[in-house]
Amino acid sequence: MVHKVLVTGGSGFIGRRVIQRFLDRGWTASSFSLPGETPPPGWSDRVTRHEGDIAEPADVLRAAEGMDLIIHLAAIVGLAGEYDRQWRIIAGGTRNVCSAAVANGSRVLVTSSIAVYGSLIQKQVCRESDGFGPWQGAYGRAKQGQETITREFAERDGLKATIIRPANVYGLGGASAWGDRFIEMIRQTGGFVIGEAERNNAGLVHVENLADAIVIAATSEKAVGKTYNVCDGEPVTWRQYTDDLARLAGKPPPPTYPLEPLLAAATANEDPANLIPPRDPNQPTLEGLNLVGFDNRFDASLIRNELGWHPRLTYAEAIKAMAQELR
Repeated sequence: MVHKVLVTGGSGFIGRRVIQRFLDRGWTASSFSLPGETPPPGWSDRVTRHEGDIAEPADVLRAAEGMDLIIHLAAIVGLAGEYDRQWRIIAGGTRNVCSAAVANGSRVLVTSSIAVYGSLIQKQVCRESDGFGPWQGAYGRAKQGQETITREFAERDGLKATIIRPANVYGLGGASAWGDRFIEMIRQTGGFVIGEAERNNAGLVHVENLADAIVIAATSEKAVGKTYNVCDGEPVTWRQYTDDLARLAGKPPPPTYPLEPLLAAATANEDPANLIPPRDPNQPTLEGLNLVGFDNRFDASLIRNELGWHPRLTYAEAIKAMAQELR
């Protein structure tokens, strides 16, 4: 029997890797993307392409017809403070995916984010059982909504769903906040690190390791109804990671800025609890500082122990590969 999978955001940074893994397994793969997105080289007629808006129920329902599995990756990043838009696309899009999955009898894997832990990141090791912390911006709020909606469909309609919470995803070959965009920022501005960057873990997961985790969790019966953190778990600090990317960008190690004044400025500039966006878009955001200013500790032992996932690439191997790609 040939299985059919739909990957929303399939032509993106993570999605193209997930689709390739399913093709390698002999699955029939489809991608759902915004109109005009360029498909990766090599897809040709191997991947069925659907174009549409994830926030439009009819578009999603049409793409999901006949699918055994839906991998939901489509989201929006880099829009600090756009609460309504992020909710419509991330939370609303997830509602459409879950509704289409119920209508088709499909299984679903929803890709959430460690942003759901909110300010818990600042003070503790974050485990799946900890639930949500106070969100620090529009993205974290929408991701919390995404998970809540998924669980509602599972409880009410019997949807077979799994939730993945990736840590800070890095690598090259897409609009990755911690990969191509981070290197470009260093090239343009010289970059920076914040606070106790020499001590604070960056909480990284390489995109290839994440793609493995998604496929394993999406195809394991043990994973139905479960939520998993996915983090490589290596002791890589924000200072080490930023310095390594600066080296790849041909720049010197970036300077350090103290955390406290940046937090004070961001707190005065926005109010996430009341959905008040940043007044000055040039100021650091609370959501950004929540990650780069603190020790990112995400326990991924659950997916390791239950599903046998482990990173295929070490940090050293990944940085070496990134250097080769950039050359």
